[in-house]
Amino acid sequence: MLKKFRKKWVAVIAIAVVILLTVIVPPNRSQVLAGSTYNRSPSGYGAWYEFMTAQGIKIERWQKPLQKLKRNSPITLIRIKPEIESVSYAELEWLNKGNNLVILGVSAKTTQAPFSELISSKVGNVKIETTRRRGDSRLPQPKENRPDEKLALGNIKSLAQADGILPQTNLLDDEFGIIVWKKESQGTFIASVTPYLAANAYQNEEGNFKFLASLLSNLDNSSDIPIYVDEYIHGYKDQNADENLEGVKSWIDYLISTPLFVGIVQAFVVLVIFIIANNRRFGAPIAPESVSINNSQAYIEALSSILQKAQRHEFVWQAIAKAEQKKLRQKLGISPQEDQEALVKAWVQQTGGSPAEIESLLNPPKTKINTQQLLIWLQNWQNIITSAKNL
Repeated sequence: MLKKFRKKWVAVIAIAVVILLTVIVPPNRSQVLAGSTYNRSPSGYGAWYEFMTAQGIKIERWQKPLQKLKRNSPITLIRIKPEIESVSYAELEWLNKGNNLVILGVSAKTTQAPFSELISSKVGNVKIETTRRRGDSRLPQPKENRPDEKLALGNIKSLAQADGILPQTNLLDDEFGIIVWKKESQGTFIASVTPYLAANAYQNEEGNFKFLASLLSNLDNSSDIPIYVDEYIHGYKDQNADENLEGVKSWIDYLISTPLFVGIVQAFVVLVIFIIANNRRFGAPIAPESVSINNSQAYIEALSSILQKAQRHEFVWQAIAKAEQKKLRQKLGISPQEDQEALVKAWVQQTGGSPAEIESLLNPPKTKINTQQLLIWLQNWQNIITSAKNL
């Protein structure tokens, strides 16, 4: 009972550990690729990227850090990633230089809005499938600055403080809140609460693709501003993209960044648990059962081995004949005090056998016998005892 309980307890611990790891381990590869133009799954933007290129719009994929995106003229950068909580100081500084930043997937609270809704726009109906809405359209504020970003504070403080009075336009909203909006300063900031505004899942919703395209085409001097889609945040990197920024990563860093790491950690934890369980580390230790030794059997086996090697068949004959004769007397009802002749008579009377049949077994051999003769003698005794049992 205790053993079964221990196994159940170990199984519960193993399942709990696997569930905990599933919750705390970073998102898998499919979540990282959500919003990538290389992604052909419903959460990707491959179809929209092809739609833009087919329209003759200048659009490129950017696979380097933002710090590498240095141009003398303004550009437009699109970042598509679920649950973007804040804009970094580097992005605000970059926006303050006259560039345009479009973020799809700004964090927002859930509301009473229906999950699926068609909202009209200038280019047609846009299908929105989320209950998240923004109650205000403030820029997602940057988190506490890092030491290497302190120099940027002086340049963008005015932008962050003036956020509440910056010209702002709600581009897509309903009675429950704002879905897409823009703010204009030196550059234009456009944000959407849904990261799937023009994802592959909406290829049949023409209004979704056209709406996102119109957001970019309505920017000031949009015809002359190149559009870049940030693929660096999805793990796509040009060769030497991180040069002088992150250094060379080890194979351990690479392994941690892949979904394989999750499986390895889970397998290792489960393996450790079962090793501990098999070593019986839970509960009181169980002492091994001591093996009982049958001294009589051991003595008989040792003696028989010695007699066989010494060819002492006569000794074996005497010992067995005495034991078998005792059993036969008990079967025939003859007392040990009566002589051998009485035993023979009782055998003949009760079984109808011949006297010679039993006398040959009772009389000792006159010459030395071999192993074969001993085996025949034993078989004859077996037949006699069997006949007596049938009486």
